[in-house]
Amino acid sequence: MQLSVIIPCRNAAATITTQLDAFTRQQWSQPWELLLADNGSSDDTLAIAANYQQWLPRLRIVDASARLGSAYARNVAVQAATSGSIAFCDADDEVADGWVAAMGEALLDYDFVVSQIEDRKLNPFWTSELWKPSLEGPRTHLHFLPAASTWGIGVRRTLHNSIGGFDETMFRLSDIDYCWKAQLNGATLRFIPEAVVHYRYRTALRAIFRQARLDGEYQVRLYQRYRDLGMPWHHWKRGVLNWLFLLQKAGQLRDKNKRYLWMRQFGLQLGWLYGSFRYRLLAI
Repeated sequence: MQLSVIIPCRNAAATITTQLDAFTRQQWSQPWELLLADNGSSDDTLAIAANYQQWLPRLRIVDASARLGSAYARNVAVQAATSGSIAFCDADDEVADGWVAAMGEALLDYDFVVSQIEDRKLNPFWTSELWKPSLEGPRTHLHFLPAASTWGIGVRRTLHNSIGGFDETMFRLSDIDYCWKAQLNGATLRFIPEAVVHYRYRTALRAIFRQARLDGEYQVRLYQRYRDLGMPWHHWKRGVLNWLFLLQKAGQLRDKNKRYLWMRQFGLQLGWLYGSFRYRLLAI
């Protein structure tokens, strides 16, 4: 087997069909397998996946339900994989045609690669203005090192093992931590523009707030871990000014885009505050 593709999932019945349909269209001259790492789904995810085994004969369902978290699910699936090259993607996105071949070929030459993101196909127009993704490859994250998300990265198993896999105690940003560990271990994150992933944003206000709140908390966790290696953090006075800015802008919440931006920033700053207490750092 030349490539093992891993998709962690938990209650993904609403979106997994789109992703699995995309994999039925993948073509590559080399053998590859698809591993669905189930993290304890209670909806129809497993039944849907099992039905796709008639079109994807190398699709395997891996039980990764002993512990909650996508990081744990990915680590379990890597152990079950039969290839020395591993590609990760998510159950709520859609890999474009040619993604498997592009990732598989790239991992023959490099030990750490990232896909191209495309955010128009699966999202309403306003979400791009909210998130503003990097369309030109991985960018420096939190003013420290380049990083990418597990919606479309690839790694050789030897590198994965050498950095200890994903940190299973991180319920957000374990992919950022993973990218940083790999680079500090000597790897270079290579951008593969031919490997395109159609990315799906969260659009519900509550989901955006929750994601931002967890992002803030685990950004503080990253700072605790990497500050001695050069990761910077803003001065506490900036945090105070951010809170004052939020109060000033609260009167503009009738505008949809401004409401979503406000809620995202509010969640992020609440996360910083929570992380400050949890990790005993001044990071408000």
